[in-house]
Amino acid sequence: MVDILEKEGPIDIYWDNVGGEMLEAVIDASRINTRFIESGMISAYNSGNSFPIHNFGQIIGKSLSFHGFIVDHLREK
Repeated sequence: MVDILEKEGPIDIYWDNVGGEMLEAVIDASRINTRFIESGMISAYNSGNSFPIHNFGQIIGKSLSFHGFIVDHLREK
């Protein structure tokens, strides 16, 4: 996955439903001001263990934006 990100990157916008190692790799491959849409963390659903993201400091260093996305929040009440 890292080799594909290096070949196709850098990333400008990323829709994430996986989390874990994949999210960490994409943060590394992201450009300054990349926008992240977070709709899940399936990599931790079945294992019960979350993967610690070691490069979260890049949120500040690269001015990354993370936005949660839950369908129920979009429905009219």
